Amino acid sequence: MNAVILAAGFGRRLLPLTKDIPKPLLKVRGKNLIDYHIESLSKAGIGKIIINTHYLPELIEDHVSEKYQGLDIQFSREDKILGTGGGLKQAASLLNDDPILVINTDNFLEEDYKKFISNSSSRVFVCKDKNGDFDIEDGKVKVGADKTYRFIGISIVKKSDILEVCHDEFDYWQDYLKLKAIDGNLLAEEIDFNCYHVGTIESLNNINHE
Repeated sequence: MNAVILAAGFGRRLLPLTKDIPKPLLKVRGKNLIDYHIESLSKAGIGKIIINTHYLPELIEDHVSEKYQGLDIQFSREDKILGTGGGLKQAASLLNDDPILVINTDNFLEEDYKKFISNSSSRVFVCKDKNGDFDIEDGKVKVGADKTYRFIGISIVKKSDILEVCHDEFDYWQDYLKLKAIDGNLLAEEIDFNCYHVGTIESLNNINHE
């Protein structure tokens, strides 16, 4: 299995912290956020890692290239930001046909990533959340009135499936995963450990002070 780390975003909700530092390089408990993902993917035995970049790309690329010289990591730079789905599609074109573990870089978890690759079928990983976005029924995401689960930003997708999307600029959740869920075709696996979203200064401070 290969992996794509989505790291192209602007991190606007984290301003002014992200004025000169891209979100993946923010420090979480003393370590750059993206380093947790790279090291966990490496320990899990992931074959190749693609990191998409756009905002302050040189900072991310230089940091990763200098620190992880022994790993098979390649960058997919976007001159025009393509959205999470478009970025994934462009990055996927650089990989072989193995399933892809997709990681949103703004998630923080200290767990063994082998838990995510024990089964290579396409699916999203979710956790219970009283302020969630959807429900789970018979192992699938159900978009409707009940909202007791949220997507943790980690998923598995087939390269062929994402390349079949006719658009080059799109949102991975809204324009791909959610549509599969509406059709009843989005498998979900619930996790039983903490996963934090580093989306605001408040959430970052909460994580760093736990």
